Amino acid sequence: MLQETSRLNSTARSEIIATLIGNLHAHYVFPSVVEEMALTLYQKQSSGAYDTILDAEQFAHTLTEDLQEISKDKQLVVFCKNPEASSALDEMELSKSAGGALFNYGFEKVERLAGNIGYLSIHTFFSPSIAVRAAITTMDFIAYTNTLIIDLRTSTGGDPAMVNFFASYFFSPEPVHLNDIYWRASGSTQQFWTLPYVPGQRYVDKPIYILIGRNTPAAAEEFAYDLQSQQRATIVGESTSGAANPRQQFQLTEQFGCWIPVGRAINPITKTSWEGSGILPDKEVPGEDAFKTAYMLALKHVRTGFNGTSTPAQKKLAEEVQHVLAGLE
Repeated sequence: MLQETSRLNSTARSEIIATLIGNLHAHYVFPSVVEEMALTLYQKQSSGAYDTILDAEQFAHTLTEDLQEISKDKQLVVFCKNPEASSALDEMELSKSAGGALFNYGFEKVERLAGNIGYLSIHTFFSPSIAVRAAITTMDFIAYTNTLIIDLRTSTGGDPAMVNFFASYFFSPEPVHLNDIYWRASGSTQQFWTLPYVPGQRYVDKPIYILIGRNTPAAAEEFAYDLQSQQRATIVGESTSGAANPRQQFQLTEQFGCWIPVGRAINPITKTSWEGSGILPDKEVPGEDAFKTAYMLALKHVRTGFNGTSTPAQKKLAEEVQHVLAGLE
């Protein structure tokens, strides 16, 4: 039996559809598609296609499917708020919350691997306003490694401002144009450039390998795409989810809400983005094999740098690299 809080009637469905279409007209970044979506929803409503849907979650799912079938936009989502569930912070809000200390401000793991390879796993891109000290500590720790592996396979996205800030560590002080975002509301285009100053140590002129997976989303995708388009990193793994355009949450009724893309990313080099298509890796391997593949590439790079080295420390590192490679190959 359906719970009372989940049952819908014709009046409620009409209110949700009307409010949803109004928000699409006002905010959706591709206004030319809105008329077709609106026409489809109204036609289905008038034909009775929604009349048998009494469950709120099922109705939200159906509306999402109908919108995405026309727009081909996976970020356009209608959702039902569960009144019995505690309200959870979305990744954007989490990335700005003071509770970031409980998650080490997104820097999940950082270590020096055998062969003097740096490894960094980023779970969430927290706002630089609260994560700057964690970023400094992380970058100082891996500063003297020969190459770096950045793992975004389990990342959940986060704040685009952190993407811009953290990416700045991997370029020289000369500003680099990373990304643009066109905003529907203002009709303006916002540019994102690397920063001429970052606290702590930069990581430049050394190879970077970024691990991605099919579920790598949003801000994590942007970080990988920005460095890939600048030929600053080698991307290893599987194609990503393809969520490039920034979106915003809107309330439709007390029980329903929606996510609507309100801007679109435009890379200054490719003149496009990864929206829908995802990021195509430079080295395509199954997600579970991405670390091993990148680690071997990193070790081989370190090995090529020896070239008849003679100091005891260099000889020891060369032996360590060869030993690790032998175990991986």
